[in-house]
Formats: sequence, structure tokens, C-alpha cells
Amino acid sequence: MKQRLYLLVCVSSLIAQALGGVIPGSVEPAAKAQTDIQGTSYHRDNFDERGSNFEGDILLSPTGFSGAANPKYRWQNAQIPFIIDGTFTDSEKRIIKSGMEDITSSTCIRFIERTNENDHIFIKKGGSGSGCNSHVGRQGGRQTVTLQVPGCATKGIVSHELIHAVGFRHEHSRSDRDDYIRVNYENINPKFAYAFNKYGPDTVNSFGVPYDYGSIMHYSAYAFSTGSSKPSITT
Repeated sequence: MKQRLYLLVCVSSLIAQALGGVIPGSVEPAAKAQTDIQGTSYHRDNFDERGSNFEGDILLSPTGFSGAANPKYRWQNAQIPFIIDGTFTDSEKRIIKSGMEDITSSTCIRFIERTNENDHIFIKKGGSGSGCNSHVGRQGGRQTVTLQVPGCATKGIVSHELIHAVGFRHEHSRSDRDDYIRVNYENINPKFAYAFNKYGPDTVNSFGVPYDYGSIMHYSAYAFSTGSSKPSITT
């Protein structure tokens, strides 16, 4: 599950380097059942599912989401320079570093403190209503990963948003998702139906990896649901 995703992050990063492009879209796995989905702090909080951005927590670049296949969205040498907002408390900074370590300990991805690199991520402490959000892949120059406090300063959410910054979308975006889950649009708030968009292989590349029912990158069973007894996603 998590290990499989992190291995895929590393492998697909190397593929992207070889092809001269960024990880083209999403390879993120899903969530097997409600107990699994809500069994971590990330899925219980679901703050990144509440935002007003594209797919809840994904920010669109001016060129749109299809730009993720463009070579300029690659992070050079699988290294991501970062700056952490100085307004985070020491405890919150430790959580952010722990989220990074979860990724680096299992992959070839490296987060390095920015010195003078032009392309880097700025991890911003957001206030009430800012949510948890990130662009997908390298945007060029400074790009912001926002973590609302309170709400988003958990290791699971930090890892989730950083994996977006690496270049991955949501697992339920996969073109083959209907073979594994059912999206119950009748139970979803119509304002947020776009968050369950499905994309073709030209936008979302699974690299042949099977659908994973336990990923940190999948929406919870009741994301954007219209009621506590009306799951938006079932298996």
C-alpha cells in the first residue's frame, strides 16, 4: 500500500527522467473500505477534500492540468528544494519533516532545504478556510503547498500534499477506476462532482501498477457526501 506507492514514486520518477518529462499525471492508489479509509488521521480529517480548488486540493497552473505531461514539470534529479514558513511552530515543523521523511525513506525522492534554487516549494501555514493544497509537479519558480492550521498539520496530510508536488494526482482519477470502485454521484454534493473526474491515459498514467486499495492518495468513502449514510465511494 504505502510502500507500493512510494516505490512507484521512485520508479516513475526515474521513468520521467528517462523520457525527459515529469510523472505524467496520477498513479495514486485508493482506499479499500471505510474502515481502511478512515483508519488514519489523514482520512479522518479530510481537510484536503474540503477545499475550493480543482479536485479539492489540487491547484491548477495557468496552462491547466494537462500540462503535467510537459517536460518542464520535471523535478531535476528527483530533488525538491523547499522552504518551510517560519510561522509554523517547532512541533508543526517536525510533523512536516516527518512527512518528508516518510517519502524519502522509501524512495529516490529527496527534499533539500533551498539555498538559491529558482524552482522550489514554499510550505505555507494557512489560516482558517485556506485548506490543504498543492500544484501537481514542478511549476517553475516558487510554488506553494498550503497547510491550514489547525487541520492539515498531520503527517498523512503533509505526505499527501507533497506527493502532489512530486507530480501525482488522486488515485480515483485513474482511467480504470470504475473496475475497482463505484463513484456514487447521486450521493455527492453537485458543487463538488468535479472532484471525482476520471482522466484518460494521456493524462493519468498508472505505469501498469495495479489499483491499490490502501493509499494515502485516495479520497475517503464519504468525501463531499450529502449525508452521513450516503457514501460517495464504494467498492
